[in-house]
Amino acid sequence: MNFLLNAIFGTIAGVTGAMGLGGGAILIIYLTVILGINQVKAQSINLIFFIPIALISTLIYSQKKMLKWNLILRACIPGIAGSILGSFILQKIDPYLLRKAFGISLLVLGLELLFNVYEKIKKK
Repeated sequence: MNFLLNAIFGTIAGVTGAMGLGGGAILIIYLTVILGINQVKAQSINLIFFIPIALISTLIYSQKKMLKWNLILRACIPGIAGSILGSFILQKIDPYLLRKAFGISLLVLGLELLFNVYEKIKKK
């Protein structure tokens, strides 16, 4: 059963991640809530999980000429610096607070998405 759940959630996270829809949030929720892995380990697993997905997605989107490489390269430098800084900050944060912050972030992003969708529907 555990293999089946891993396969189902891994597939869902992979598909949504490849589409840019936040597969990491799905994977982190699965790892922490269902498997009971602590938040820091779940985030680490999530990052490793998405390396091959990002590479494959990049190749596919690149072949379809859907990528703006100049914009990507300009965003990569601050993104790399931010990831290094974030990994140092993560070591100092209590996992309980991190879990609460993650939940609040998901709630805020979900509400923002909900109301933006509502506004677009209302305008039509």
